[in-house]
Amino acid sequence: MTSIDTILLNRGVHLRGAPRWLFLEYTVLYMFRGISATQYKQKIRKHIELEHIMDIKADILNNGYLMKNVKLWLFAKANGEKGDFQIKKEDLPLASLLKVPKVRALLLRLGKKYKAFRLAHFDKVTDAVLSKLNRVGYIDKFVNRKMKFIRNAQSLETSDIALDIVCESLGSLYHWYPCYDNQLHFMNLFKKFIHNYGINYIKTYTTDKRSRIQKNKDGTFFNNTSDLSVAIYDESNVENLSTNFRGDVTDSTDLRLGVNQVMKSLSDKRRRFVQLLMGMPDEGFTEFLLASGIKLSNEDLLDKCLKKGNIDKYVRLSLKYLNVSSGAGERFLESLRLSFKEYSVNA
Repeated sequence: MTSIDTILLNRGVHLRGAPRWLFLEYTVLYMFRGISATQYKQKIRKHIELEHIMDIKADILNNGYLMKNVKLWLFAKANGEKGDFQIKKEDLPLASLLKVPKVRALLLRLGKKYKAFRLAHFDKVTDAVLSKLNRVGYIDKFVNRKMKFIRNAQSLETSDIALDIVCESLGSLYHWYPCYDNQLHFMNLFKKFIHNYGINYIKTYTTDKRSRIQKNKDGTFFNNTSDLSVAIYDESNVENLSTNFRGDVTDSTDLRLGVNQVMKSLSDKRRRFVQLLMGMPDEGFTEFLLASGIKLSNEDLLDKCLKKGNIDKYVRLSLKYLNVSSGAGERFLESLRLSFKEYSVNA
């Protein structure tokens, strides 16, 4: 019984004969991204009840031994490479999947473009990249800058969140194997996965279907189910909004209350525009910037524009991304300024 079979059994699923081998085939194809998650679910639901599929898929992706050791071993073996991959005896029969036409064709095709890693070398490269990211403080800076409100609300240390992000990002890195062009590509993918998982981590605290974290007047945080995204209570976002709209007002408590009142009345597109101006991470806008030749995330671009006193550039790009005319954008900005000013007078 292989490690993949054990995952099935732990979920109360028993497959034998042809259905079992088909499941193993589809699983290996999915592990090497030869089929999408949707295709994988469609294929295995013929043999497995729908209620178990998501759990089984997650169990496979979260199994470091399968996603690293077994993948490295199968890819190396398919392409004539040898090495010690610390494969369990019960998993040796998985090598027979290399005779399956679709599996063999996929691994040989990948082998023409990407090299096979030995386990020791893969671990060495991973450690080197992670050490470099730690030296420059990439992960800690991300956590402290983007996730301060979560850290404070949950009484977590930066290292606690950073470790969670690294573990999840490693899983994505394993799933991507062997598609690394070089060590720089390896590191860039790692950074991408760290960023993506971090954003998803934030979304678990800010989407409408989940509990929100808000900030009290005394600076402490609490969970609530407000209509307003929690990210506007991040101090850096408040400063960004103050710089953009309320340069004459310095009281961040008043500003947070004003933002709360104004944001509740906005349409989805206008609210998103304000969120962009607050520096909230936006993967779609960042991709738009990259396509426009700007190799910065939207939040980094905002910081750069604020430092250079060129916020107009960021505003223009935001409006273009949202497909809003400059005239309509200017009128909306003016209405925001008036709204905040009015709130400040009445507060």
